Amino acid sequence: MVRQNKWFWAATLASLSTVVRPLGFVALVGIGITLLWKREYKKFVVAVVIGLAIGAAYAWPLWMHFGDPWATVHSYQQPDQPGPALFGMPFHAIIVGTFMYPAPWPNLILSFGWIVFVLTGAIAMLLRKNLREYWRSHPVEVLFAAGYLLAICSYNFPYWARGTFPRFAIPIIPFVIFALLP
Repeated sequence: MVRQNKWFWAATLASLSTVVRPLGFVALVGIGITLLWKREYKKFVVAVVIGLAIGAAYAWPLWMHFGDPWATVHSYQQPDQPGPALFGMPFHAIIVGTFMYPAPWPNLILSFGWIVFVLTGAIAMLLRKNLREYWRSHPVEVLFAAGYLLAICSYNFPYWARGTFPRFAIPIIPFVIFALLP
């Protein structure tokens, strides 16, 4: 929808994606920044209203049922002991979790293989000159890919950070493959 300049539908779909994968919020941020950069303020306001309306529709039942509109985020913490922030320093939880929670070698090879694959694609996105024009013409996509990658590398729960990285990386795999293609 972004590529077709259908900003209403792009904002609606990005907002709805946050119901399944909260990091879809990064797509909304990409849409918002792009609309501001293009000075399309009315479309920006519409996108913000759509995001807020869908966010409220998602949070309302959580608030009514659990008394907390952020119940899904707070579910990562123990009730009697506050946990760490959801995001922290990039790779910190991955490294700490690897030492604190040992895993069989095949699991480590698989997890770190995915991490290296995704990071290789990210480096290629930055360094390949032929991609720079593509990124300039598709700013929402690059903002989403960069923000999403930063978020999954900064996930701050050592027990889960390394092992769930491949699952969390699924939305940016097309960007990684695209960056690595000749």
